[in-house]
Amino acid sequence: MGPRNAPLATFGFFVVIFAGVIAFIEKVTKPVEVFVVGREIVPEDTDPRSFVPLVEQLRVDALAEGDTETALSLAALVYRYTAGRRSRRRKHRRKPKKIRLGKGEAVFRVVVANVGDSRAVLLHRDGSFTPLSRDQKPEQDTERLRVEAAGGRVFFGGVPRVDNMLAVARSFGDFYMKDNPRLPADKQKIIAVPDIRMFYATPKDYLLLTCDGVFESPTMTYKNVADVIYSVPAGDSVRGRMKHAVKALLDAAYETGSHDNISALLTAFTRRGRFSSHTTLGYSIYTGTGEVIQKGRERQENARVNPEKVKKNVALY
Repeated sequence: MGPRNAPLATFGFFVVIFAGVIAFIEKVTKPVEVFVVGREIVPEDTDPRSFVPLVEQLRVDALAEGDTETALSLAALVYRYTAGRRSRRRKHRRKPKKIRLGKGEAVFRVVVANVGDSRAVLLHRDGSFTPLSRDQKPEQDTERLRVEAAGGRVFFGGVPRVDNMLAVARSFGDFYMKDNPRLPADKQKIIAVPDIRMFYATPKDYLLLTCDGVFESPTMTYKNVADVIYSVPAGDSVRGRMKHAVKALLDAAYETGSHDNISALLTAFTRRGRFSSHTTLGYSIYTGTGEVIQKGRERQENARVNPEKVKKNVALY
């Protein structure tokens, strides 16, 4: 976490079996100028003119998978269109612009590190969204070339898999895919090197971390996930809205056909309050049938899940 007086405010970590996404949230107290494309911050050592934003990579991925709805929704984050009739409109890539991070609404820096196919996304008050991570799939050129150079093979047909087994190209564990003594750790068939990106957030945003099961159904697109989160009535408290929003999201994923594990973590941003490494307002852990395993509130950092209940429910579900 760094020195005690470092500006790092909080972090969220989400790991499911062999994949994981971690988000570090920093409340910026000393304004600094940065280049951004949408909500993504261009790294200091990168020429803004040649920077390829994450949403453009995701748009290309969606087109390759035939997901035109997601591709179109992401295109709006990458391009702007000239006015006029649709047949004569031209799209122009949005150029990086300079902002003062830590001033106005842009008061949070979010650093996201991803391994595998868990996901992170910023949800905005107007119902729009900004993806913060990219699934690392074997069919992507950079991943496939590394797999093949390490002596592996990507099998196509249905879900592309490394050596006809793993559906992700990066993961924790899976040591039998990382045991070539002639190769360094970052050149193995499967690696655990994270993709790291930086973004900025405002007090009006939510940060959502999920496992891949939330997005497994074709109908659970980024847009539909954002719609579910913001469909919760606004009359409740922040804690109440977040609780009901996550429950609605998990129910929607299950009811639309997800057969994978379904988990989510929702975080709200606020200007007020003291920031620390533990910012959970409250949490609830449920089984697949809705039985409560554990509940907690802020400052209960040492609360532990009852191991007997966990054993029981792991066996059942």
